[in-house]
Amino acid sequence: MYCAHCGTEITEGIRFCPNCGQPQGAPEPEQNYQPYQEAPQPQEYQSQGYQSQGYQSQGYNGGYQSQGYQGSQYAGGTQSNGMAIAGLILGIAALIFTFIFSPVGLILAIIGMVLSAKGRKIEYMRGMATAGWVLSIIALILNIIAIIVMVILLVAGASLIGGLLGSVF
Repeated sequence: MYCAHCGTEITEGIRFCPNCGQPQGAPEPEQNYQPYQEAPQPQEYQSQGYQSQGYQSQGYNGGYQSQGYQGSQYAGGTQSNGMAIAGLILGIAALIFTFIFSPVGLILAIIGMVLSAKGRKIEYMRGMATAGWVLSIIALILNIIAIIVMVILLVAGASLIGGLLGSVF
């Protein structure tokens, strides 16, 4: 089955296209409404206090049902949705921490890669999870390069300071 709006291949029976969000031609579920009925008039108040009898809601009588995504193809999507968002945010944070403090950026990049990989399980969140994964990989590579450069600078600085101290004493 294909979406009539964008042409994306979709599974049979879903109500909205996961790519463009347009409603699909699935038949609407049958409404189970009961006609409106007058509420019964209250009986005379009893002599032992104000106890009303006979009031019951007769409107929909429990027949109304929510018609959202009732466990269809999006079942369990909230956890993967959160994973994709967290992976994207951690990928961005890892890139920022590359220039502030590389060891923290390295840790954030690794966690961002793991969360983004878990977030790719749901089709409609795959783009956000992929963006988080790519950002995390870029941040991982930049953080490794930054740590190597810092170690080289520390070793060179230590040998330079050692040489200066050796010539003074």
